[in-house]
Amino acid sequence: MTQATVDESKAFRHALGVFPTGVTVITTRDADTGRAVGLTVSSFNSVSLQPRLVLWSIARTSPNLAQFAVGKRHVIHVLSQDQGELARRFANPKLDKFEGVALSDNPQDAPPVLEGVAAHFECETESLLEGGDHWIVLSRVHHYQTHNQRPLLFWSGQLTAVGSA
Repeated sequence: MTQATVDESKAFRHALGVFPTGVTVITTRDADTGRAVGLTVSSFNSVSLQPRLVLWSIARTSPNLAQFAVGKRHVIHVLSQDQGELARRFANPKLDKFEGVALSDNPQDAPPVLEGVAAHFECETESLLEGGDHWIVLSRVHHYQTHNQRPLLFWSGQLTAVGSA
């Protein structure tokens, strides 16, 4: 990659950062080992009310890509404004992400559900669409729940909260 390409990539990333996004943690379970898997994602968006569809993106190089194949169950958690540390934890591939994290009681083979979030969506991967250096995951929502929490935002390279009204 040339310096001009690197500079243009940084400029494009900066321009995208002007748009604030919500911060999510997406969890699932490895079907073979039962190991809990989770990652921080800010590319979450609604697609359709009928049927209930949402989308999010995962890097083509992610070691967790296979865990989100078509038909795989996962939970999308919209983090609350006080969960910045949780966002950083699930963004770090070297940490044991679930150690000490509060989880709701659910079946052992189900994706983990985090506590204290603003909302969560229990989903199944409907399809994967190529999107440059990412895969776009189209997810069918089977169940969702909202909680009385303000969401965490990512804006201009920083985690932040919604301003008071």
